Amino acid sequence: SEIVKELYKPVAGWEALQKAVTAKKRNRMIGLGNIMYTMFFGWWIALVYLIVGCLCIVSVIEFPYGKKCLSLAIYYFWPFGKYLEIIETKIDEETAYLLDHQNGGNVPATVKRSADASLQADDVIDLSQEGKSGSRTVTAPQKSASFFQDSSAADEDEQDNLILANDGATLLGRRDRAYYSQPGAGDDDESTHSIRRLPFYVPNLYGIHSRRTPLEWIRFIIFVIFFAPLLALAHFVCMTLSWLTTFFIPVAKVHWQGLKILYKDPIKVGIDDHYPPAPGSNIILCTYQAFNIFYYKYSVFGMNVILINLLPFVFLTLLLGYCFGEPFVEKYSFIIFPLCLVSTIPLAYYIGKAVSSISAQTSFAFGAVLNAAFGTIIELILYFIALHKGMRTVVMNSITGSLIGSMLLMPGAAMIFGGLKHKEQFFNRHAAGVSATLLLMSIIGAFTPSVFYQIYGDYQLECGKCTNGGGDGRLSCSACRYVENHYEADYVYSHRAKYLMYACSALLPLGYIFGLIFTLKTHAYLYEKPVGDPDDPDTLEKPTTHGAPEWSKLKCILILLGSTILFAFVAEAMISAMGPAMKIFHLDDRFASLTLIAVVPNISEYINAAAFGLQNNIVLSLEIGSVAAIQTALLQMPILVICSALLGWFGIYEGEGSIFTLIFPNINLYTVIFSVLIITYLTVNGRSNYFEGFILLLCYVIIVTTFFFTYQDL
Repeated sequence: SEIVKELYKPVAGWEALQKAVTAKKRNRMIGLGNIMYTMFFGWWIALVYLIVGCLCIVSVIEFPYGKKCLSLAIYYFWPFGKYLEIIETKIDEETAYLLDHQNGGNVPATVKRSADASLQADDVIDLSQEGKSGSRTVTAPQKSASFFQDSSAADEDEQDNLILANDGATLLGRRDRAYYSQPGAGDDDESTHSIRRLPFYVPNLYGIHSRRTPLEWIRFIIFVIFFAPLLALAHFVCMTLSWLTTFFIPVAKVHWQGLKILYKDPIKVGIDDHYPPAPGSNIILCTYQAFNIFYYKYSVFGMNVILINLLPFVFLTLLLGYCFGEPFVEKYSFIIFPLCLVSTIPLAYYIGKAVSSISAQTSFAFGAVLNAAFGTIIELILYFIALHKGMRTVVMNSITGSLIGSMLLMPGAAMIFGGLKHKEQFFNRHAAGVSATLLLMSIIGAFTPSVFYQIYGDYQLECGKCTNGGGDGRLSCSACRYVENHYEADYVYSHRAKYLMYACSALLPLGYIFGLIFTLKTHAYLYEKPVGDPDDPDTLEKPTTHGAPEWSKLKCILILLGSTILFAFVAEAMISAMGPAMKIFHLDDRFASLTLIAVVPNISEYINAAAFGLQNNIVLSLEIGSVAAIQTALLQMPILVICSALLGWFGIYEGEGSIFTLIFPNINLYTVIFSVLIITYLTVNGRSNYFEGFILLLCYVIIVTTFFFTYQDL
């Protein structure tokens, strides 16, 4: 869109100046974002420049730089509507000498725009004798003309002539006032044009960059060594802080340009706020806004800027989690655990994007294997580390939270966001039917051992306090419930349910493989059917796909490996800090795993699903949720069962809490079954609205609340 394209426009050049002119005419300079810039950044940047300028002036030898720093302090305090420029018009030295010295240096030069469209801004200006003695016509570059043509800053009649008068000084010896001629009323002769003075200065008009004298070199070196580093540090801090806020990225761009100006001899830079600028002016910095709410859509190197800004949290997490020992982690777990959760967000996003990009550039078979291997790598790393620490209940609740989140929270949020903008949204009910069937099968297969054990397993009755109910020997007990016996001591589990669990784990991946073949090969046409209201053929549209890959294969491989390794270390730190942190926050770790650990690492998928719904692409939103749930049931759970059993058999995993099973508690079993039934029912008709999304979201909240009262000690 045009709004997104606007985010990538530079803060230098004539285009930036045109935007500033338009904003100034619309009185957009004084806005809340600009005022916030001055409050949070501008005043102390100006103060640093003021201090450095005073130091330069006190040093005497750096007086020119001190004077320039004082003027830049005013600019950076409120840069909006002003611009920094360097005049780059080129003429030969012989012509410059004639202009500078003819008639004692008091000869005005009339600058006229060329009618020749082929003349460019970098062309050498051709001077020829015209009119009276001592007067010369200078052809100005077309860059200035384009500004007048594209901007409403000047009238067409004001584009004809521009006159420069040296006000009694040599043209090359000082900054000269600029003038331009305007035709008088009813006058056709150029000599009768009236002269109107423009209130701005033109620095270094002819762009003769003379060699520095030894004194100028000394001044420049002293400034770069002793004064520029302090200014550069101020620019860097302001640039970093504003970039991390995302919405103040225009400020970061301005101070990045300011940082570069410091080491390109800032003394040659002119500051002005009048329009139009001089012919041949090179606008090196111009801005009219400090804040833009749409910068959350900004991308750098094909990656969203918000997720890039979260990367420093990864390295901060690794520093705190591994460099100070376990006592430090336990003591400051209330800080480290939230940092770990935030760190998983960008890493999960990069892994997912790398997988999708490289899959789109390879064959069907390789892409399917890669997607199956790395599509669930985030959760598997986290789960295996938790199992290694004997936290099987945490893993079970994380899987349960991932399933109900993918089936209820994700599509519910997408339908609500889509319903805010669109009254009703349509999707391919044939494709939705295939996904619903596969999802239902995966839940049945993954939880069949749980159902089997609930029916045939060995339970015993546990009660609280019992009293003698009477003389007949009967007992009166309170708080009685059936609990499962120890797995290893239960005959049904060790001789029946365990082998059923292994059989289901071996069969479930076959459903995923045949599902890929069906949807991507043999029956791909089902996903290509037009989407829209069946009663209105004009609304039928071709389904939207994920698009072309944005990263090369090499970039995908490097990002995939690097992010996977970093995520493994972050997951280790998160599991170590989880227990102590939950005690500080007074939360049960089983409830935290059901909500925080299940949702936060995949928050980018939830955001993408909501964004697709808002863009009337509910098809992709439902696909993201169903694929996540299917991969959890058909891939993650079987892998956890088989691998944990092998690791336990080899003695790597020890203890009951380290072996993952498909025997889930009753509350987990019922919530997952209810979730798959309601999402299947709501997606069979091929249309959705905000009410259905609200129902899904309400079911999710009710289920989470149920788990809260199940695990939490009140």
